[in-house]
Amino acid sequence: MLEYFDKLLVPPEIFARGKQAIKIYKNELKDGKIAVVNSRCMLLGKEGAGKTSCVKAMLKERFNPDEPSTDGIVTRTVFQSNSKSEWKRIKDEHDDAELTRKMREHVIKQRVDKELEDNQSYPIGGDSVNIPNEITSIWDYAGQLDYYITHRFFLTNTASYCVAFNALDNLDEPANARDPAVGPLGMTNLDMNLFWIRSVYEHTVAQHVSGNPISIDGRVSIESPPISLVATHMDKLPSWRKSRNRKKVEGMFNEMFDKMEGMKYAAHVDREMYMVDNTVKSHADIKKLKRNIGKYMQAMGMKEVPINWLNFQERLQDIGKTKVCIPFNEASRIGTECGISEEAIIVAITYMNDIGKIMYSNKDEKLRNTVITNLHTMIQMLTTVITVFPPDIKDKEMNNRWERLEVEGILEEKLLRYLWQHQDEGNFDIFIEVMRVFRLIFEKKTEEEGNREFLVPCRMKVYTNTSLEVTKDDTQMVSIYLRQTFFLMLCTTP
Repeated sequence: MLEYFDKLLVPPEIFARGKQAIKIYKNELKDGKIAVVNSRCMLLGKEGAGKTSCVKAMLKERFNPDEPSTDGIVTRTVFQSNSKSEWKRIKDEHDDAELTRKMREHVIKQRVDKELEDNQSYPIGGDSVNIPNEITSIWDYAGQLDYYITHRFFLTNTASYCVAFNALDNLDEPANARDPAVGPLGMTNLDMNLFWIRSVYEHTVAQHVSGNPISIDGRVSIESPPISLVATHMDKLPSWRKSRNRKKVEGMFNEMFDKMEGMKYAAHVDREMYMVDNTVKSHADIKKLKRNIGKYMQAMGMKEVPINWLNFQERLQDIGKTKVCIPFNEASRIGTECGISEEAIIVAITYMNDIGKIMYSNKDEKLRNTVITNLHTMIQMLTTVITVFPPDIKDKEMNNRWERLEVEGILEEKLLRYLWQHQDEGNFDIFIEVMRVFRLIFEKKTEEEGNREFLVPCRMKVYTNTSLEVTKDDTQMVSIYLRQTFFLMLCTTP
């Protein structure tokens, strides 16, 4: 029975860490607590599906008919002062610390008022209606499959997901890249949409814990993490046949629902049909999508957090404005200054890692001594290598090294130092280790001193040879044959 209530009341990130973490968390609550929604909404889908325009429509921003492709991951932070208020985007995308500070100071003020038996409320930093208690980080993922290997590291079972698809696409036809020169992507549009749904399931549920039911509006409707399908480009369909257009797109939704019938991941898919016109800021289906996403995230994320942890989070976020990472000992010292017990430091840090505020791994010997405080910069560093947009390199020698990466999938240390030249030199080996731990790179033997070489699997070219024959392996050789359409099919079994 106790475990049942813990699962309801304790943040899932803490619950997943076990009984000792739960015990420490409860003890930390005694020094003060705050109920807050700290969540992520992630948009996935094929390149050109309209994800960025969908985000802009949700935030009531101007539509750009020439919206360029997203490079890597673009994040936007929004907040609400209550569940019925509009999403408000913060001016500085990297200043989450300001929102954290407002929440913490507002709670402290309320406690002081209560102790003084003063019924008047004195809000910190402006009108009390602007004190945030629901913070949402919106992650807009690039749709090219080249980026997939980096995307999967940020998929969590406490986020809400949207898989966008183009209503103009025929589900049974081959999926094509935005750039015609790239050609077909090796799967149909239907398979592509299911690929993203399976990806979420594979990396957030299948390898960790089973999904938990989410109850909204007094009923259990879906398992976490929830995944919503969103049809875009409704404005491109003929305006004179709107009712017929919706029936056509409803058929697309139903075809996908039927295809996933009996699969484990189907329990996570929202059966609402969102058909959006991204050119209109207040489109009815955009409002419905925002409303339901908000309910899902409230149901998953409204948990009590120790007030000292918020202070700690704010301090680390402030440091992140000027430093990409700091030593673990420095982070531990700051936690102690915030009133966190020694045994709770690691629990607080791993909690902030799990909710996507920082990055920390105690499983790797080299990384356990480092806390990454600025995820935005880290993502930018990764996408200098994992990208479909070649950099503007003026240096001829470095341009040749980039060409080698493009053709052979070999990354040279000298090129990486050139690409990261504006970052702190002292962090170079730390981020080499991050890429190694993430399995983005593999060091290979080289005779050139001072210029290590790394194999980058996702940058290796795929060569199609229809005349390829399967031959008997030599004594010390193993051949691996892979069909792209089989990729990530492990979780499709019922």
